[in-house]
Amino acid sequence: MTQLLSSMAAICVVMVQVSQDASSFKSIRLVTSLAFFIAMIIQLALQCFTANELTLQAARVGDAVMQSRWERMSPRLRRLLMMVMMRAQRPLRLSAAGFAYMSNDCFLAIMKAAYSYYAVLSQKQA
Repeated sequence: MTQLLSSMAAICVVMVQVSQDASSFKSIRLVTSLAFFIAMIIQLALQCFTANELTLQAARVGDAVMQSRWERMSPRLRRLLMMVMMRAQRPLRLSAAGFAYMSNDCFLAIMKAAYSYYAVLSQKQA
């Protein structure tokens, strides 16, 4: 959770820095700010997109068990597969300390919030 919130704040602050340094395109500070900005977005995207993919793959477990040849298996194994299918009915999602579920929607929400904060901060400075 703190990493999500700090990523949003860092992206916002770096956006403000980049907009201030944009007048001098050869500035080392501009280059480092842009590199940090891109690194923060990639880090956040990797976390959210991976968690989203995990959720999608977990949703397919029940279907995979159902499509297996379970009717030819022993009664003990059938009971185990039935428990797997029952557990697969509840969605498996990674959360950030119960604050938000990690997904593509979470990534977009963080990016929108960071841009909104940037818009407010850039208006205050003008």
